[in-house]
Amino acid sequence: LFPEDPFLSPMHVRLQRTPKGMAIFDAGSTNGVYLRIRGSAPVYPGDQFMIGHQLLRLENIDTQVQERPPAIDGTRVFGTPLQPAWGCVRQVGRGGIVGDKYYLRGSQVVFGREGGDLLFPNDPFVSREHARLRLELHGQTMAVFLEDLESANGSYIRIRGSAEMVHMDTFRIGDQILRLRLD
Repeated sequence: LFPEDPFLSPMHVRLQRTPKGMAIFDAGSTNGVYLRIRGSAPVYPGDQFMIGHQLLRLENIDTQVQERPPAIDGTRVFGTPLQPAWGCVRQVGRGGIVGDKYYLRGSQVVFGREGGDLLFPNDPFVSREHARLRLELHGQTMAVFLEDLESANGSYIRIRGSAEMVHMDTFRIGDQILRLRLD
């Protein structure tokens, strides 16, 4: 359908009618299928999501970013006191190039073009305050949610295998943004 799009695999996506709408399946594509979230959606380590033209991946943190133990004489390494990181977000560049890494501290991190904690000022498709990653603690477990902040262009999460869609849901494959209409 879109022969000019170099980011589409020959067999990229499959749709199947369901009683509630449509199931969307990643057909083994290289670049995945991204579904626009409504409100908020859970995100897990390894998940990729898009805000504007920013492709980001949630990752666990390395043990190397934890404070070093004191020296043999008991002296601690001097530095800025930092709130502990609970995860990180990595930019994924074209061709799989690894981009910047951002450590996540605090219970929420806001992404935006002008306002928030992580800014992408040169991306015209990112809203002023676009999306938020929110950490929720439930006893010994934690959950992370991506929440769209009513951005103009939406926030997208790469599906894992398949997802359920309803009338007027939006999804992205390659550089194509498509809307499902069930008439």
